Amino acid sequence: GGFAAIRLGHFIPSISSVAINPQIEIKLYSKPTVNKFLKVCFNSSYDEFDFDSYGERFNLMVKPEALKNNRVIIAQNIHDETHFYNHYLPYCKAVGYDGK
Repeated sequence: GGFAAIRLGHFIPSISSVAINPQIEIKLYSKPTVNKFLKVCFNSSYDEFDFDSYGERFNLMVKPEALKNNRVIIAQNIHDETHFYNHYLPYCKAVGYDGK
């Protein structure tokens, strides 16, 4: 969903993306879910995986300047505190918006 929609902006300049309650940094999502993904795609586990080596692939805040020419619309449920505080607000800060 939302992570992929925003991430496509790194590859397709000047696109518009819509994301609803997106994860911005994969590492901060549900550990069991991320662990399953890492096992299937990288034959690794959450505790063993070197997230820093794949920073640009797994964290939209690593190179936020790559998204400056893109239009990103985020519909964020403010009552979803996990996504609001761990993903939405840090992303807004990284791209230069207050978010509140």
